[in-house]
Amino acid sequence: MHPQTVHAQNICVLFVDTVIIILIKIFFSSRIQDTFLALLPIKEVRAEDLYKEITNFFSLKKIPYAPDGANVMVGKHN
Repeated sequence: MHPQTVHAQNICVLFVDTVIIILIKIFFSSRIQDTFLALLPIKEVRAEDLYKEITNFFSLKKIPYAPDGANVMVGKHN
């Protein structure tokens, strides 16, 4: 057995936090590409908390923000 070999039955992953995963679409080298951008820990999973965390992240990073039309991001209260 090679010393860098990892066997799946010996791996245990435990997630105890709730997070938001931000994936973005970018246009690069004449093609559209999906890319991982961030993993944000959150305390509450309510629409206003999701909206706040996501918009704060983009604001702090000075990234222009354009939601895809999901109700939680563009609903009547947001």
